[in-house]
Amino acid sequence: PLAIHLPWIGEAWDFYVNGHLVRQELHLDAEGELATRRIYRHLTLPLETAYLRPGENVLSFHLVGYQAPTTLENNTNLGFVFQNGYAIDRLDRLQRKHADYFRVITITIFMFFGLYHLIFFAYRLRDRYNLYFGLFLLAMAGNSLMGNIFTNDIYRDLGIVNRLKYMFQTVAAPTILLFVTEYFFHRGQQNSTSRVLDWIGRAALFYFCMLGLSFLFMPFEYTEAGLLI
Repeated sequence: PLAIHLPWIGEAWDFYVNGHLVRQELHLDAEGELATRRIYRHLTLPLETAYLRPGENVLSFHLVGYQAPTTLENNTNLGFVFQNGYAIDRLDRLQRKHADYFRVITITIFMFFGLYHLIFFAYRLRDRYNLYFGLFLLAMAGNSLMGNIFTNDIYRDLGIVNRLKYMFQTVAAPTILLFVTEYFFHRGQQNSTSRVLDWIGRAALFYFCMLGLSFLFMPFEYTEAGLLI
C-alpha cells in the first residue's frame, strides 16, 4: 500500500486521487465561510489501491482559507507551507519515518523537568529561578504538544490548536528571560543592574501574558499578525 505524507496542510481542504475523494477536511457554513479549520501537521494519508491506475495518476487538492486582513503578514496556514517533506512512498515506510514518538518523548521530558523545578520552588520560595524555568519548560511542552499528530484527532476545529500553540510560545519568551535574569543577576547582592533587569523582565512577562491571552479571543485571522508582533 502507498501513502502520501504532508508535513503541513491547511486551512481547509479536500484531497482527490483520479477524481475519487480520499479525504474531506473542507467544511463550510451556510454563508460559504469556514465552519472549521483543519490545519494538520505530520499527516500521512493512505492511497486507495482501487483509485490508482497504471501510468499517470492525478492528485488534486482543493484549498480554502482566509485572506490576511493586514499587510503585516500572509495567511501562513493555507496550502503547502513547507518547501520540503512532502512525499509519496510505501505506507509502512512513511509511518515509521514520521512516527511522533520522539516528539512524545520530548514532551514528557519537558513536563517532568518543568514539574521538578516547580516542586523545588514550592520548598524554596526564595529561589524564583526555579519557578521561571519550570514555567518555561511547561510552555515548551505545551508548544510541542500542539504540534503533535495525536492532538489533531482530539479537536474538530484545529484553529484552537494554533491559538494554544501561539499562547505557549508567548509564555516561553518572558519566562526564559526572567530565569536568566534571576539566576545570573539576583543570586548575589542587589544592584542597579539587577533591579533594571528585574523591571524589564516583569514588563516583558506582563506584555507577553496579555498577548498570549489575546490569542484565545481575537478573531483567528489576526493571530498571525499577533504572533509577528
